[in-house]
Amino acid sequence: MDTNTDIIVVKEGEILSKDFLRTYKGDIGKYFVKNYKDDTLVNLKVDFVGFLIQKNEYSIVSFPKNYYVSNDTVTKEDLNILLKILENSNKLLSGSSDNLTEHTNFPYRAYKNVLLYYMNFGLYVEHEKKFNKNVNNKLNWQATMKYSNKIITKEANLIFLPFYSDENIKNLNLITESMIYVLNDGYLNFGKYFNQGEYLQNHNFGRIFGDIERVIAELNRLKFSTFKNSSRKLIDSLILYLRWRGQKGNDIIFATQNFNLYWEFIVEKYLNNFFVFDEFNKKIKFEEHEERESFNKIEHNIEVDNRQSRGFKVIFDHLCVDNENKKAFLFDSKYYNRITGLDYKQFSYYFSLLDYLYREYEIDGSSVSYNEYDIYNGLIIPSEEYREVIHLDTRNERQHEFLRSAFIVEFYLPIKDILKWYLGR
Repeated sequence: MDTNTDIIVVKEGEILSKDFLRTYKGDIGKYFVKNYKDDTLVNLKVDFVGFLIQKNEYSIVSFPKNYYVSNDTVTKEDLNILLKILENSNKLLSGSSDNLTEHTNFPYRAYKNVLLYYMNFGLYVEHEKKFNKNVNNKLNWQATMKYSNKIITKEANLIFLPFYSDENIKNLNLITESMIYVLNDGYLNFGKYFNQGEYLQNHNFGRIFGDIERVIAELNRLKFSTFKNSSRKLIDSLILYLRWRGQKGNDIIFATQNFNLYWEFIVEKYLNNFFVFDEFNKKIKFEEHEERESFNKIEHNIEVDNRQSRGFKVIFDHLCVDNENKKAFLFDSKYYNRITGLDYKQFSYYFSLLDYLYREYEIDGSSVSYNEYDIYNGLIIPSEEYREVIHLDTRNERQHEFLRSAFIVEFYLPIKDILKWYLGR
């Protein structure tokens, strides 16, 4: 996004004045949680990550929690990091919709396909081969022998006159015009904010795109007479974009309200590349290394013997069990602004993990007991910079033996650095 454009930079979870939305129109209110007291609106909380682009108004850019940025400090790098993370959402989240994020009304993939075609091949043209009476191009002997005059000279030589040569004629058609329209419209509505694409000057479409449904119908007809895969993909992208254009409102939304899932996915990739256990100091560190651990999301069923009691399923976000050294590392991604009290969920995971180890692992053919493994339990929270805080430590002789290894650490990881690392892999 062009940082000279009028934008307002916020962060998810940030509290804003109740007057913030007064100047905005359209359906953007659902991206803010309205807090009331006695039926009176008190304030708003930002409830999305991404971009709300409005014509003739300030556009709103919301960064993830604890991503340190403001109107005065935001850079093109920050904006491009955010755009690329949202663009990569199909890798981060399951799904194959053209609208990449859960709340996106701009056909980003269709626009980008048209842009990539233009960058690779230029504007779409149809080549028609004709032969003419000249020798400016490659000589067409077949046409020359068929259509030219045959002259026999005094020396009994056969001469063909005139000569015919091939000429490639480039024909522009509706596909070309639609391509120019999408490139220009996409740039004005979206691309110019992110330095993507360009505006093609001196192209007047007349009234043809005043009836978009008619254009779409004609493009569908042309698609069935086109056999190149690249051309068919181009036409499909043109149709997708024009369908959006036909029902477009005033706002362009490119956002997610589920960034916690993004954070969880990226954290697992980060752990598998940077997690290190310092055996000498019995300490967890994060640094690049060659020997990588394997953290995975694990489901564990809590079995009960009492038929009147329901069984439960526990999902460990990031679990790595080192059976050889009798260690278990359990992390949970916490997409929080801050942690203010005991995380009962993670505390209960300590006991669930004891049960998991007891049922899944054996030592010398027997199930492990609760104290056979050293358990390292951590919360991973996005932050401006790295730091560690002890969340819970019950490792002392005064505790019951079941609690003597309950130890939870809060790991605050620099979210900007981690997002940059993920995008640059």
